[in-house]
This record gives sequence, structure tokens and C-alpha cells, in this order.
Amino acid sequence: MSEKFSQMVYAYAYNGTIVTEVEQEDPYNSVRVRNADNVNQFAFNCGGYALETFNWFLPIMNESSIAENAEEKWLISNGFDSYWAFQEMDTPNQDELDDYVQTKVSDGETDILDLLSEIELPEGISIEDATEEALQLYNDHNYNTPVAVRIAALNMLKVFSDMREINGWEELNPDEYGIAYRGSDHDFHFVKYDQLKDQFSHKMGYYEVENLPTMEAGFDPEGYNSETIYFAKKRAV
Repeated sequence: MSEKFSQMVYAYAYNGTIVTEVEQEDPYNSVRVRNADNVNQFAFNCGGYALETFNWFLPIMNESSIAENAEEKWLISNGFDSYWAFQEMDTPNQDELDDYVQTKVSDGETDILDLLSEIELPEGISIEDATEEALQLYNDHNYNTPVAVRIAALNMLKVFSDMREINGWEELNPDEYGIAYRGSDHDFHFVKYDQLKDQFSHKMGYYEVENLPTMEAGFDPEGYNSETIYFAKKRAV
């Protein structure tokens, strides 16, 4: 196996594009170089499998990810190999680093609230409650609230121009395949559907890709119990 397909690369849907924690050639996998056979099973997750990016895909960039990435970027731009090298200075400029990270974290919160302003609020949810749910998604990884599901869906649709939301599998065209998305109070999951073969499949974290008898078999009812969002995505040519 080629070494470049063995590395786990975190890939985030962010501001209409895919942002990776380390440089990855073609994070969208638009030229279809990566696939389930030539990428190490530990290097891609349920999202990378369902969306066929074959990296460790996350539907939003949350507070902890932004903070970690901001810290690393600041350290590199200021000539430090690591945080420990920074701390070994006689007088490390901790305030400057903290201010930089906090600014990026605040910008990320603004981005989540901007997405909130674009969705239709679920029935019975006030703007105050919706804001709380959006911030729970951003700060606490709570993916299963009605608002969190809608924000994640919108964010992914902004990233993938070849994907659309549908109401059910009957709306799939022959040149598309289906994706089902749900959230839990700390995680998310995708199930893939090939209507031409009438076959469901998924990938749980580091585990191997497996075929499923039904869509529901891919979602733990005690965990991934949010609303289901259905997508249609273009097939690889």
C-alpha cells in the first residue's frame, strides 16, 4: 500500500470547502485516486467512506479543533516546532498565543451562528433555544439536536456541489447514490445506499467497511437517534 494512503488526515467541512489538519492532495478525492481498497482502514471514517473522500471527514469544525489548529499555526508561524519548545523559552508570550487562539475560536462560533441564520428553525424551537443548540454543537460535539442536524446538513451541502438533500431513496437518479446522516449527543454517523444494487453499507470508525441488511442496522438506536437527513450524491465516473 502506498504510504500516502496510510496517514490519517482529519478533514473538516468549513466555510464552503474541505479544510485538512495536514496537507492532503485532493481532499475531495475528485480524481478518485483513493478508494476503500487502497486506503488503510484506520485512515478514513464513516464520513470519508460515505462521501468517498476517504479521509477522516467531520461535518463541522468544532471549537476544540479550531483551537488546536490555531495553536499549531501560531507556533509554526513563530518558529516553534512544538508547544513544549515554546514553553521552554525564558519568557514565553503566552498572552499573544492565547489571544490568537481565542480570536479564531470566536470566529468559528460566528461561523456556526451564521449557518444557524440560514436554516429554517425546526417547529417549536425559539431562536434562543436554537442558538443554545448551535453552540452545543460547536462547543460540546452534540450532533443530535434538531438544529445541530440542520446546521451540519447545510454545511456539508455548501462543501459538496455534487450532493443534494432528498426526502427519500425514491428520489435518487441512476447517476447518484444515497447517503443517510444522523447524530448522537457526542458523535455522528453516515450510512451509504446503492440503489442499483439495493445495498446498504457503512464504516464504524476504525473498523472495516461492512454491508448492512437495512439502513437502521447501521444506526445504534440508543445513540444515533436524531432526525435522518437523506442526501443524493453523484456516482464516481
